[in-house]
Amino acid sequence: MVVPARRLTAAGAGSDRHVANRIGAGGMQGDTAVDDSDRARAAHPDATLADLYDPDLIPPDLRRAHRALDRAVDRLYRRKRFASERGRVEHLFMLYEKMRAPLEAEMRGRRRQARRSVPRHQR
Repeated sequence: MVVPARRLTAAGAGSDRHVANRIGAGGMQGDTAVDDSDRARAAHPDATLADLYDPDLIPPDLRRAHRALDRAVDRLYRRKRFASERGRVEHLFMLYEKMRAPLEAEMRGRRRQARRSVPRHQR
């Protein structure tokens, strides 16, 4: 999950590991899976993020660490494992849409109120 999530959230970070690390899973420090991932990444200091996260070239230790991290993060969202990265991303976007729906409804209400407060001849 970390790789597709970083693809979505840190797409503009390119190979700047300092930016991408802050955007990625940085909020979960102290988690064993995160520590393992950090150690695996540190074991390849000369590699760029593009090198490390190329699906065909990712070092085996980093792949294992990220699978463990994926399982840990998956358990935060639901008990059942995700069948694929696509299923995981779809689930996360569904949660996002649920979270956003009340905010959108509130904003639509505010826009309607703002239109009502402007006299018709000024619209």
